[in-house]
Amino acid sequence: MNILRLIFSSFRGSGSKTPAATADFADISLEQYQALEPNMVVREGDTEVVFSTPILFTKFRVDSLRTKEPDTIAWIAGFEPDDVLVDIGANVGMHTVIMANRVGPTGHVVVFEPDPHPMGRLRRNLALNGIDWVRTVEAAVAGRSEVRSFYLHDETIGNYANASLVA
Repeated sequence: MNILRLIFSSFRGSGSKTPAATADFADISLEQYQALEPNMVVREGDTEVVFSTPILFTKFRVDSLRTKEPDTIAWIAGFEPDDVLVDIGANVGMHTVIMANRVGPTGHVVVFEPDPHPMGRLRRNLALNGIDWVRTVEAAVAGRSEVRSFYLHDETIGNYANASLVA
């Protein structure tokens, strides 16, 4: 399993720096953790991939990406430069960033994510990795064209993966 290291950027809107990475974070609240605007760096082959982990759930997803979805990661490893890929329901873009790195700027990656909250985090993850060749589409994908109500995620849960077309 890859070794993950936690790095921190400055507090938002403040000139002060965050605590050192060696600090004991078991004693901070969820609100304090989110204010840190933390990132995690994962080594993906020869490339360092950076993920924004503003909530504990996204940190958990980065921590468990390889162990929870080894078949998906192995499948993505088979992509070649110049491939054309579509990521439907891209969420915060963990797979998108890895796919984009595999196909490079000569490949084509189009992602669909209807929820603006994870789409914003997806765009941040692309920017953190210097990826500007992915086309992001803030829309749902369906088998037919129709107008439906879309229920956004509950921010109090801290999980970006619970938006729904069903109330």
